[in-house]
Amino acid sequence: MINRILCILLLCLAFSQNLKCVEETNYKFLLERMFVIPKWVENKPTISINYGYSIPSIPLKHFTSNFSHSYPIELSYGFTRFEFGEEFGLENIQYYASEFVHIANISSHLKPKSLNKDITTDNWTFGFAYKNGYGHIFADSSSLTFYHTGSLDWSHIDIELAAATEKEQTEFNKFDEKMKFGTSFESGLMYNLTDILNLNVSYFHNLTFQDAHLGKWLGSSFIELILQRTLDFWSYEIIKNNTDYGPLLNFIGKSACSVIIYELRRNKQFFPFNSNYALSYDGIKFGFVFTF
Repeated sequence: MINRILCILLLCLAFSQNLKCVEETNYKFLLERMFVIPKWVENKPTISINYGYSIPSIPLKHFTSNFSHSYPIELSYGFTRFEFGEEFGLENIQYYASEFVHIANISSHLKPKSLNKDITTDNWTFGFAYKNGYGHIFADSSSLTFYHTGSLDWSHIDIELAAATEKEQTEFNKFDEKMKFGTSFESGLMYNLTDILNLNVSYFHNLTFQDAHLGKWLGSSFIELILQRTLDFWSYEIIKNNTDYGPLLNFIGKSACSVIIYELRRNKQFFPFNSNYALSYDGIKFGFVFTF
């Protein structure tokens, strides 16, 4: 994990050395961008369908009861906004934001040939999410968007086989056949094939918490929120002065923030507060997004 974090920090540092700013910063404008949706921006109904691959895990040393790989299929519905053109103020750049609800089944049985001696699971999850990011608009009017998603989730997990030992079964019993609260993040790319149809691919990390401590969760989430919103505050200014790779840099910064925080939460679910480990699902998804 340490090597992964160091690589991310070094990559961000390398990009930051090439940043340039040629105009005075308009702080009032940047604040309005965060909290006010322009009147000319249209909310578009959006449906997305995704399928993928994930690895459930419990981060305990010498834990021998391995989970079988699982395969998420997800349906979501919400609203999407694109900001671009003269009113937006950035040439060949667009801003993307979306709020949505989602439901998914993350199951070992969605690809039966994968079943083996490892322990199978069947997880139903639903939640509420927000995603945003920036993208490039090309000469043929197609676009490539880099986005980041944060979600509040509720999961019901069925661990279908017994653990290898009684002690490990005790750990399973903390999650098995119970409704649990958790969070997740997703970082991905979206390429529009037509005005309505978009191709989507992403990495995600889902955490299912053992228990719910409101104060610790709020404190941990507040730290993440401040970091993410700080990046959102400066993103327009950075991209305005670095249009070639600004959207990618914003994507790397927001994704790196989540990767580091979620790796720390893997072993301490309400990091930096003293707390239990979380059950993790790490994986990739691909699918289609329809904007009407």
